[in-house]
Amino acid sequence: MAPDRAPVGDIAAALTVLDTRLKSLGSGEAAGEDELRSRYLESFGPQGAADVLDGACTLIYVYMQWLEDAYASQDEDVMEHVVPWVLGTMKLMKVVNDEGIPTVAALLVAPVVGISPTLWRREHGAWRKEEMTALEVAMVLLGLRVNELTGDDDAAVRLITDLLDRVEAEDDDVT
Repeated sequence: MAPDRAPVGDIAAALTVLDTRLKSLGSGEAAGEDELRSRYLESFGPQGAADVLDGACTLIYVYMQWLEDAYASQDEDVMEHVVPWVLGTMKLMKVVNDEGIPTVAALLVAPVVGISPTLWRREHGAWRKEEMTALEVAMVLLGLRVNELTGDDDAAVRLITDLLDRVEAEDDDVT
């Protein structure tokens, strides 16, 4: 279940969902967004939707790794600070089905112990409808935490786009 063996999925689509949600939270304009997001995701078809889920798991992996480093630099533990905050926040949200919270707990812990969230999910069965909102909320909450720690509302998105740019540059150097 090593992260380097996991498919990264459709990071661009997952990042689009994240960026849209973060911007709507910042502006307070989320009305009608759920229907638009549903249509957007449905437009991918079954394989495309699976790729977006893998992309969301990749974002969770990257954010948890970044947060682990950020907390460790302050002699604090990401497991002590971030995991309970995400799960506690989700528990308070009426839109999150309680059945999805244990899955998210595992997805948050997996990167910290060196396991790919994507491969962990595959090992423990297919995604269930009850887990979809919890997955999205976890991704958004991690993005929010990155933004809060940096004091930059675009840091979480930029972290991913910069990473993708570096990977692309490395690929160009190889060819």
